[in-house]
Amino acid sequence: MAAWELAENVVKYGLVEGGNVTGTITISLLPGRTLIRTENNAHWADGAEEVISTITRVSTATSVRELYIQRMQQLLTDEGQAHTRLGLLRVAYEGGFQLSYRHDAPRLEIAAERHCDSSS
Repeated sequence: MAAWELAENVVKYGLVEGGNVTGTITISLLPGRTLIRTENNAHWADGAEEVISTITRVSTATSVRELYIQRMQQLLTDEGQAHTRLGLLRVAYEGGFQLSYRHDAPRLEIAAERHCDSSS
């Protein structure tokens, strides 16, 4: 789910170069942790700004669960929204990943890291 959500952001918000969206997704399974990283050129207004805002909000939240519930309630009460804007929240809440980003315009990198108990 996390890899899918991050890959979808590359396609939705990435700049088209030479007729194609150009970006990469890397999944690393390391001892005790999983790391998913995407990198692409992103539109500032449509993609990078929203990603940075969402990741900042998620990483500073006292409860990612509460953010997730609030967003779900907004979606249920406002049927006129064209986009759910739920992907990064799903990665953080449902997937249990810590999110981070690096933005060197127009290049945007999103990283999702999850520590895993190797005894399971």
